[in-house]
Amino acid sequence: MKFYNPKRLVLFTAHTVLSVLISLLAVGQTTSVTPKPVKEPTQMITVQQGQTLADLAELYFGDRRSYKKFLDYNNIADINTLKPGDRLQVPIGKEESRSDRVGKETEQQVKSAFQEQKSVPAQPAPEEQIDLPELSPPIEVKAIDAPNDGLNKAGKGSIKVSWSQPDDTEGITGYEIWRQGDGDFKKLKKVSAKTQVFTDKTALGGQSYVYQIASVGADGISPARSESSKLVSAKGNWFDLDKRYVLITLIIFSIITLYYMDLGMSGKDMFIRRLPALDRIEEVVGRAAEMGRPAMFVAGNDTPDSGSTMAAFAVFESVANYSVVTQTEVVVPVQVPLVDVVLRSSLRNIFTLAGRPDLFNEDEVSYEVDNQPAYIGIIGDSMERHSPASIFYFGDFTYESMVYAEMGNNIGAVQVAGCENPKQTAFFIVGCDYCLIGEELFAAGAYLKRDVIQMATLLAQDRIKILAFLIMLLGIGIAIFQPDSSSNFVLDLLKF
Repeated sequence: MKFYNPKRLVLFTAHTVLSVLISLLAVGQTTSVTPKPVKEPTQMITVQQGQTLADLAELYFGDRRSYKKFLDYNNIADINTLKPGDRLQVPIGKEESRSDRVGKETEQQVKSAFQEQKSVPAQPAPEEQIDLPELSPPIEVKAIDAPNDGLNKAGKGSIKVSWSQPDDTEGITGYEIWRQGDGDFKKLKKVSAKTQVFTDKTALGGQSYVYQIASVGADGISPARSESSKLVSAKGNWFDLDKRYVLITLIIFSIITLYYMDLGMSGKDMFIRRLPALDRIEEVVGRAAEMGRPAMFVAGNDTPDSGSTMAAFAVFESVANYSVVTQTEVVVPVQVPLVDVVLRSSLRNIFTLAGRPDLFNEDEVSYEVDNQPAYIGIIGDSMERHSPASIFYFGDFTYESMVYAEMGNNIGAVQVAGCENPKQTAFFIVGCDYCLIGEELFAAGAYLKRDVIQMATLLAQDRIKILAFLIMLLGIGIAIFQPDSSSNFVLDLLKF
């Protein structure tokens, strides 16, 4: 009985010898690395020539500083002794090469671009795009200095820009006016498609400009600009020919005025219709003298440079002259300080020229108060204290006209009034004995003094009014019977 098999003994001996030889060849060339048992799936890799643990850590763990994680998967005696050819256990699914990362980055960029494209309003597909018409620019663009104008206080004038519509007006909804000065073109304004003339009122005097007109269409259609106009600048003009009718009227008025002045200086009578309110001044002042009571004069509540107050000064001179002759006291309460100065000086001169400066009393003209309600009360108090037999109201009045007239009636005074305000004239007509109506107040100076220049001006003014009224009637007739007339000199004359 044999306890061993010779054949098996030979095979065992050969296997042992071969294992020893392989072990001897591996000594000094590789490090003994054995995998650790882990739960997650792993794989075996071979360290390649030139690879370091940092490279492998970045490749399999995503961080070059994570090379110590290899100790979690492998039994390594010395981590610094790894050499090419060593086998390492690494986790499956952690590998991410540089090409993979580049691919992911490219994929992320594609996704971002797709998101941006989604945020932009969708454009119709090429086959679904609408063919938008191309606009034609305006033609014959001209820019000239606006005639008959002047530069304003800011040194700006006007430039008139005109253009013609293109032959093809399809799609045009309006026009844009562009201007270029020292810099680039700037848009001034957008006008309708029917407009062909635009006046630029913001051009600096002496500054040269060029203009372009752009055809504008619906949304999505690019404007079409015209060619530039010639250089033009705004200049001020000495004469405005649009107001030539003012010159014509002035010449006519001057001729008529000079004619009546020559007529008056030659000694011929210039007729002015009678004004009863002014004819009765002497009689009314004489009544106060007969009764031994003073007269009162109220010059309104306006400043001395107003027309109504200046007319009141002329009437006051006449009243003061009659009061000097009859030696009648005149009570003059005043509301406006400057009017007080003028009336006081006028009364002093009248007494001096009459040769009776001793009769002048400073207290006859007195400044009271520049407050309307208070002044009304003072007038009422003066009427009660002085009890004037005659009262004159000339100048500008408001609601107090009715109050004055009623207070004068209560003391039994004869009252004469003149006011340009039509609303207050009605109260004077009802409450006073005599009253000037409307512009009769402004004729008082010429009527009372009979001054040649004043009368000539007054008569010329009346004749001009008559002439203007006749021209107006003529223009109305032409407009009625020739409504389609392109030129009407009479209507143009009345436009000034």
